[in-house]
Amino acid sequence: MNRGLTRCVVRHGDSCLAVDAVLVGEIVPLAAITRLARCPAAVLGLTDLRGQPLPVVDLGQLLEFSSPAATGSPARQLLVLRTEVRLAGLPIDRCEGVLAADPADYRQSSRHGEPSWVAGFQAFPSRGLLATVIDSADLLARLGRLRFQPAASNAA
Repeated sequence: MNRGLTRCVVRHGDSCLAVDAVLVGEIVPLAAITRLARCPAAVLGLTDLRGQPLPVVDLGQLLEFSSPAATGSPARQLLVLRTEVRLAGLPIDRCEGVLAADPADYRQSSRHGEPSWVAGFQAFPSRGLLATVIDSADLLARLGRLRFQPAASNAA
């Protein structure tokens, strides 16, 4: 882990997750989502981001995990990921902040029994948070694969 690394820490249901801040373009209120026919199940649809269509992707389905409370309450914010070639919105419950990540408070995943998207665990003692760090390469690869998945059979 590099010194000076910052992470965007978000809540998704009961889960506290951290994404490398370099991938985060912004966090905006979640607007109406237009469902699309014949999309992979993880793609919830499109929303409008300042006049531009933004694909909205379910984080739980994308990473193949379920957060207990994530199904009970609707997300209120959209974490907008930006790279040179990709732009996507991930619904979240809230953002805890963009926080400096101290290497001394990071534990890398052992990969034994952990999903491939888990890079490790980052503590933020001053905020009383422990976040599961999402592996950036795995996250981007999963988003890229959505383009080539067959459409969900029950899409409307």
